[in-house]
Amino acid sequence: MTQTRSNITGIDFNNLSLKEYIYILCKVKGITAKQMCEDLGISYKAFKAHVSVSIGTKRLKLIMNYLGGDFALASDLPLVK
Repeated sequence: MTQTRSNITGIDFNNLSLKEYIYILCKVKGITAKQMCEDLGISYKAFKAHVSVSIGTKRLKLIMNYLGGDFALASDLPLVK
């Protein structure tokens, strides 16, 4: 099941950064970002360092698929707010 805007009530997507969106999806899934990284084989330290600077399409797709997030929405979000 894909996570969509309507599945997360009360969130203003116009004021989110990509990092915030990922952390919200983790919370909805009931995991930490660290657990997500471990499950996906991503270095948590590298994730934290790069999520606000640059993230590749392949990695973003992997994360969105894992979290059930909206890739198109995530792609349009700014890295920082």
